[in-house]
Amino acid sequence: MGSLIFGLIGVTFLIFFLLPIELNYKIIFSSQISLNFILIYFISCILNLNKTSISVFTKIYTETDLENNEITTVQVRFSSYTHIFIIFFTVACFFIHIGSGSSLLNLSFWSFFVQRWWIFFIILLINIIYFYLFFAIDIYLMNESVLFKENYINFLKEYKKQKEEHENKVSKEDKQS
Repeated sequence: MGSLIFGLIGVTFLIFFLLPIELNYKIIFSSQISLNFILIYFISCILNLNKTSISVFTKIYTETDLENNEITTVQVRFSSYTHIFIIFFTVACFFIHIGSGSSLLNLSFWSFFVQRWWIFFIILLINIIYFYLFFAIDIYLMNESVLFKENYINFLKEYKKQKEEHENKVSKEDKQS
């Protein structure tokens, strides 16, 4: 994903420096969009570093064979928090871009928005596509990983065993008292 981000930065520089706009606009837009892509790359790296973010942004479904009570399949899907995060984060970035651009050019927020909203709307769409692609690749890799599925099944078996032991211990204590 890093090469995708740096490719997007290169294409952005190329596009903005070929557009027939003033040099100060070219510099401001290029720097804002480069910082945007670096920020979303940083956020995606942070999200992949720990298990908590993976458990928040994915839902794991299991199918159990009722005859022998064994888990047969494990499937990972998008969580509803994924959609909320993507929309919230990309819309916040959109307004940050508009606000910072207007303050850099000493324009009012509204006048800058009316003039240049389309540039940042395109970046908003690129950000949304990037994050959906990022989470879809993560989910695909987890669905295809046999090791992940085996570890998850073992985790569930261990959890059920510990839960039964705890319930037995609590029921024995209740009977004794």
